[in-house]
Amino acid sequence: MAASHRLLARLGAGGLELLTQSLPPRALLGLADGLGSLWWALSPSRRRVVAENLRIAFGERLDERARARLGRASCQGLVRVFAEMCLARRLFGSLRAYQARVETRGDLAELEADHAAGRGGILVTPHLGNWELGALGVRLHGEPLLAMARPPANPLVAAWLERRRGGARHLIPKMGGLYAARRRLRAGGWVGLLADQNAGRHGLFLPFFGLEASTFPTPASL
Repeated sequence: MAASHRLLARLGAGGLELLTQSLPPRALLGLADGLGSLWWALSPSRRRVVAENLRIAFGERLDERARARLGRASCQGLVRVFAEMCLARRLFGSLRAYQARVETRGDLAELEADHAAGRGGILVTPHLGNWELGALGVRLHGEPLLAMARPPANPLVAAWLERRRGGARHLIPKMGGLYAARRRLRAGGWVGLLADQNAGRHGLFLPFFGLEASTFPTPASL
């Protein structure tokens, strides 16, 4: 029974992969927006969490309708991350093609200067915009970036993400990856971190929007 479930899951994943690769880009992004809206509509728990977070961040400056609009857009944006990852192979075969479609915000010029001088470093970003395309853009600029990431529990999803991220050679497992990251930095390479996740009771509690929030100390440790 377990083997048949795995086979069905693989067939479904293969069909979804074929669909995303055959749809025109505009249609795929429209589908992503539709799925994001559906997620928002069918997930009361998601709506409660988002509403509370927006209340903390904006107070009474946003009414209920504005919070709902932002919440729905956040779900659409998250689904779009994966849709855009599907499009990356088709659309971003070169740095010129990437720059024509993607706006990059951050200290890219400083990163390029450090790399030219033989210095490695730590690239820290939250889950804003499309962080996956951000990592791709850094690599297209010729910077040797390794991203520290925790693989999803689902092996099919984990394998899909690994392929889309360019293979295991571009990744450092989050669990036990601190020493690998240090070796990379000593060799003059770059390590990418997403540093806005909840670290639980073992993290560092720091002020964020007026509340104490738990965060990982990994960037500071490195």
